Amino acid sequence: MKTCPRCNHRSSDTDDIYCSRCATRLVDAQEMTPGVKSAKRKIPLAFMLVGLNVGLVAAGIMFVGKGCSKVEGSLVSIGQPHGDFTIVPKKCKSGQRMNFYGAVLLGEGPDDGAVVAIIDPVRGKLVKVEVPGSCKPPDREVCKEFIIEPSMCAKFDMSVERTSTEVNDIRLLDGHINLECVFKEDGAIRASLKFENCD
Repeated sequence: MKTCPRCNHRSSDTDDIYCSRCATRLVDAQEMTPGVKSAKRKIPLAFMLVGLNVGLVAAGIMFVGKGCSKVEGSLVSIGQPHGDFTIVPKKCKSGQRMNFYGAVLLGEGPDDGAVVAIIDPVRGKLVKVEVPGSCKPPDREVCKEFIIEPSMCAKFDMSVERTSTEVNDIRLLDGHINLECVFKEDGAIRASLKFENCD
């Protein structure tokens, strides 16, 4: 059994490398106990070389073209409280890179905005939206953003699933975001997004 060092979720599958709840790398339960060392399995060199060759071939096939991530669809905001804008993501990244379970859907450039699918162990499913053109120079790390929760929407359908493929210790993610939200200020947000192989 493995225990997540971040959220303490226990995985019953000993082959799991990442936590099914927050996507943090797992450690053996005995590794978390001071003074107890885990036994390391010896793998024959021949098997390691075969595995390396298979991995290199798979990586070469996967990265032919424009990378492996794919995003279809858009998010449209109309009226108040968030303003009028459209986000059309072209690529996606795994939240594992930023220590959360979810995916970041990005446009072509730094001013194109972003849509973030988050599955939080405490708050549940959330969508964070970064408003296009709102990030302040020079580093563009301070942006106008807001959270959409299921209670705000007539339709809140979001899914983030781990695939069986791992690249550079990052488990690729597939999923979708479908939203129909109307706000008391008479504004609305609608989204229909599908993403694959977020790395």
